Amino acid sequence: MKRIILLSIIVFIGLLSFSLNPIELIFETENGSVTCVYFEEHLNLFGQLDPDEDIHPARLNKYIDGDTIHITRLDIIGDTTRLLGIDTPETVHPSKPVEHFGKEASDFVKKVIPIGENILMLTYDWDKYDKYNRLLAYVWVPTEHNGNTEYVMFNLLSIVNGYGRAYLVYPFKDEYMEIFSFAQTYARENNLGLWGNTGEDVPHVQKTDTSSVMNDDDSKIIVYITKTGKKYHRSTCRYLSKSKIAITLENAKKSGYTPCSICNPPR
Repeated sequence: MKRIILLSIIVFIGLLSFSLNPIELIFETENGSVTCVYFEEHLNLFGQLDPDEDIHPARLNKYIDGDTIHITRLDIIGDTTRLLGIDTPETVHPSKPVEHFGKEASDFVKKVIPIGENILMLTYDWDKYDKYNRLLAYVWVPTEHNGNTEYVMFNLLSIVNGYGRAYLVYPFKDEYMEIFSFAQTYARENNLGLWGNTGEDVPHVQKTDTSSVMNDDDSKIIVYITKTGKKYHRSTCRYLSKSKIAITLENAKKSGYTPCSICNPPR
C-alpha cells in the first residue's frame, strides 16, 4: 500500500513538472497590435543566459518575412537575420507562391517588432552565419508583464502562437529544441494560427492542461539518450554528463529505451 501511495506521489509531481502557465502578452507597433500566448515559466529564459554568452543590442531595419528580418547590431553591423529554430510559410521566395498563412506570419512580425528602435537583444548558437551569409539568431523583444519589463524570445513567441513551425532539422540548443517542440504541439493542440481552420487571428489564452500536450506527437518531442544506457532523458538530466544524443521520443520508444525515473521525461 505504501509503495502504491509513493508511486502516485511521484507520478503527480511528474505531471506538475510538465504543466506550464499560459499568459497573455500584448504588443503594439505603428502596424497594429496583437494579443499573444506565452508561458510564464519562459519569461526567465533571457535571465538564464550565460554571462559569457554574446548578447548584442540591435534594431530592426526592414521586414522580410515571418522568419527573416534585417537588423543593425552594435549600432554598426547590418545583417539579414534568419531566426533560429523556426520555419514560417513562404511569402518572398523567388520560385514559390505565397503559402497559406504566410502573410499572417509576416504581419505578426510587424505588430510585435517596431522598425528603428534600439530595443532588441540578439543571442546566438554554435554558428553565427549560415551558408547564405545570413546571421542566425534568437531575437529577444521587451514587453511588460505584471509591472515588470521582460524579454521574450520572438522565435518561441511565433511558434507557440502558430505563426511558424519548430524547425528541428538542424540541431541547436538542447533546451530550446525541447521548448520549441512543446510550443508547436501546444499551438496545434489549441488550433492556433496556421494550425486552425479559419486563418483568423490568434484567440485568447486557453487554459489547456499542458501536461496532456506533451503526449500529442511523439515524433516532434526531443529526448536524449547516452551511448551505453537504455533510458531516455530530459536535456538537463545529470546522467547525460558523459554523453548526450538527441533523439525523438517516437524513435526512443521504438528502440526500446524507457524513461529515466530521475528526470521524468515525456512518456
